[in-house]
Amino acid sequence: MSKSTCSSLMDSGVQARSVPWLVEVLGIAGLLFVGALVRVPLPFTPAPITLQTLVVLTVPFLSGRGRALSGIALYLVLGLVAQGAGVSLFAVGSSATYGYLAGFLLAPLVMHPFPRTAAGIALAMLLASLMILLLGTLWLWFLLGGAFSHALALGFAPFVVGDAVKAGMAYALVKRRTGVELKSPPHS
Repeated sequence: MSKSTCSSLMDSGVQARSVPWLVEVLGIAGLLFVGALVRVPLPFTPAPITLQTLVVLTVPFLSGRGRALSGIALYLVLGLVAQGAGVSLFAVGSSATYGYLAGFLLAPLVMHPFPRTAAGIALAMLLASLMILLLGTLWLWFLLGGAFSHALALGFAPFVVGDAVKAGMAYALVKRRTGVELKSPPHS
């Protein structure tokens, strides 16, 4: 077999493995876009309720950290490029949600070290959700100025219960897909 034939076979093998990866990454970015379309604006805060957190909490456990990071990064890059062209892919067409978006990108990294047990997955999702809310709140505080308590009232408090519900939904989706069962700790 010639060197060029070997190279061609190796390249096609890489391409064959890359296609499912690319499709999954595009799918994650697409789910985030759809999650941004499902939004409930709140009159007292610049950030709406969306289903994006549900996607962000679910995909690292179903697709893996690398694909989740790639899909989220792709969504963010496409969103910023589109926003630069005057088209908004994000839930809000302003910079008010940038802190939450940064949290989306960090969430798979926060969730990765936790064990793939029911308790580990639940804790990872809750901590990632809180981290997203905290980054969103800190960004609003920076953007709007004023007291941090005001930023908490705008960027954290209105979303805590809904994000806890979305974390529960994400957990149920992961449990259904992976079969993870919540086990009671052994009694001493």
